[in-house]
Amino acid sequence: MKSLGVLFDVSGSMKEKFTDMKNSKEINKRSDELIQILKNLGKNNNLNIFAILFGLLDEPYIIDFIRLLKVSNNKFKKLKSKENEKSTIFREKLINYLSTDKDGNKRLCDIKKYILSSDGPSEKLSEFFCNIMEEDRDIVDSIYNDLPKEVIEENANNSLNNKIKASKAGAASGIAIGAIGLGLSVIFPFALPFAITSITASTAVSKKVNTEEKKETIKAINNSFGKCMENMSTKIMNQYKEEKNEEYELITGQKLYELIEEMNTKIVQPKNQNINLIDIYEKYIYGDTPLYTSCMKAFPIFEKIKNNKILLIISDGLLNDLSDIEKANNDIKKKIEELQIITVCVFLNSSKNCNNNTFYNEIQSNFNDGAKFLFNISSKLDYHNNIVKFFVKKNWNIPSNGVCNLFIEINNSKDLNQFIDLLNESLEYKDPLQPL
Repeated sequence: MKSLGVLFDVSGSMKEKFTDMKNSKEINKRSDELIQILKNLGKNNNLNIFAILFGLLDEPYIIDFIRLLKVSNNKFKKLKSKENEKSTIFREKLINYLSTDKDGNKRLCDIKKYILSSDGPSEKLSEFFCNIMEEDRDIVDSIYNDLPKEVIEENANNSLNNKIKASKAGAASGIAIGAIGLGLSVIFPFALPFAITSITASTAVSKKVNTEEKKETIKAINNSFGKCMENMSTKIMNQYKEEKNEEYELITGQKLYELIEEMNTKIVQPKNQNINLIDIYEKYIYGDTPLYTSCMKAFPIFEKIKNNKILLIISDGLLNDLSDIEKANNDIKKKIEELQIITVCVFLNSSKNCNNNTFYNEIQSNFNDGAKFLFNISSKLDYHNNIVKFFVKKNWNIPSNGVCNLFIEINNSKDLNQFIDLLNESLEYKDPLQPL
């Protein structure tokens, strides 16, 4: 078995990189990246894996991502409804929650038309909301109080519903919302990437209600339900902090894969999509960059392992937890050599001019301070090494003398995932520290 540690940077200096990658037309959303990386690595049955997320805004600043996944899994109930189930059991339950106060009294709320709309939340999504509401009744009241006037009957005189009824065409169609997910995806740490469908109404209604009014209504509904998700994300993070466990989880690739799949089944996801992370962690991330401290937390894990140790660092290298950069560099390199760790550094670069399939043996003129730091702590190997030899066979570029650092600069999601897949495949060799 090989042991692989993943250090993933979510500090403030990474925000631009994430944004540039996410806005690129040629790639998928950048926010699924860590989950996708870990899931792909989990397919390797010959790996034990730990994962450290560093750069949070507040304490603990550095977290054990695998333990956070476990806390989240324990917090959610397994969904009972099927993906395409036509039943309205949980949708009706959701309607009942919002239409009844704490004392069981009915209150004015015209939410039913939205929930039961053909474009409204699915049965699984409604079940998901109900599971959260069961734990905290105050959240139900908070959602109700934030609902837009169009869905609360006591404000009916000013509501969109009345405008529809007053139209000369007598049209009765209203607003059809999507899966109430887009607005949540920036709030909850394991997002619901469900798109909101376009607002639908009759021609007569569209003359009475402008597009901005429609957008504001949809936004208000999403923000209301978003409180529910924000509450749960806070509970998950608080529980993680309360455990105060300094030991980092080291689990098999297979168990990690199963853990992510379990999370995908509990958090309502479109088919074949993974739980989200970066976009939805915005309230917690983009802090300082404790890269030095993160490495020092990883080394004790490797000290308990005899051989076949690999450290994968994904960052922009702009650490700020130690002012003496030379000392940081030397300390990390010393531990890497002492523990015989193969260190692979991925420099996330927002530049369009990036050699995504090239290993170097010396610092390039266009490297910034972050790239230089990561290059210096990456392992230097020659073409006899299994990893290098594998990448050469895959048509990657290495210097003519056959010696290179395991440092790669990447500026898009597609190439990052391809690199991870190739690295994963290269680790199938018996021992990455020895030549074939």
